Amino acid sequence: MIAAALTFVRAVPGMLSPRAWIVVGVLILFLGFGAYCAQKAAQGERDRQAAQTARIERKASTGRETASAERLNDQASLTQQRKANDDALDPLPDAVPSDRRRARHCLRLQRDGFDTSRFPECVGPDGQAPAGR
Repeated sequence: MIAAALTFVRAVPGMLSPRAWIVVGVLILFLGFGAYCAQKAAQGERDRQAAQTARIERKASTGRETASAERLNDQASLTQQRKANDDALDPLPDAVPSDRRRARHCLRLQRDGFDTSRFPECVGPDGQAPAGR
């Protein structure tokens, strides 16, 4: 079997003319060069995508840090505002709110888009919201 393979390998050079061997050699060179260029292009594309991903991650990380800092600032100011409201209301005695205060609260709820029809304080005697609110 090995002898037959060696005989075939020795006979191959005589199968083609020198001009045909030159054509085969040029084709092999073109295929090799094409494979090299394809590999380089693919590697370049992977490098470009990795760099782009790194830029996007850097930008997103900066945005997340900024948002976190803003949330902390907002939370601190909201906590301070709530404390100020609580401190302002602490000395007031507990009492039933006046009609004017109820109307003001109903107006605020309506302005904020809440349905106030289920609150008796916000509905007039005819079942409709009072005019001017």
